[in-house]
Amino acid sequence: MMMKRILIYILLLLITLGVFYAYYEYNRGPASLERQTADVKISADELLTSFLTDEQSANEKFLDKVVLVSGRIEGIEKEDNTNSIVLDANDPMARVVCEMEELPASLKEGDQVSIKARCTGFLIDVILV
Repeated sequence: MMMKRILIYILLLLITLGVFYAYYEYNRGPASLERQTADVKISADELLTSFLTDEQSANEKFLDKVVLVSGRIEGIEKEDNTNSIVLDANDPMARVVCEMEELPASLKEGDQVSIKARCTGFLIDVILV
C-alpha cells in the first residue's frame, strides 16, 4: 500500500515536470542570431541569382544556414504577425525578403543594410528569417 502511494507521487511529479517543460518549450521565442557568426556573407542580388540559376545547389549552400546578406532596402512591409524588409536584388520578378518580429524604427527605404538571418528557402522569393 505504501509502495503504491510512493509510485503515484512519483508519477504525479513526473507529469507535472513534463507539463512545465512543454509549456516552456511552447512559449520559447526564436533563437537569437546575435552572437552566431554568419556561415555565408553575400549580397542580395548574388543570393537571388544563386537560387534562380541552380536552386538545388543554392539550397545546399544556403538552406538553414546563417547568412549575412547586404543590399538596399526596396520596401518595408508591416503586417499583424510579421514584418518584412525587402532587399533590392535587381530582378523585377523575384526578391529577397527578410522577415522579423520587430523592425528597427530607424530603417527606411533606400538605406543600405546588412542583415544576419537564417535562410528558410526559395519560393518565388528568397526567404530569410
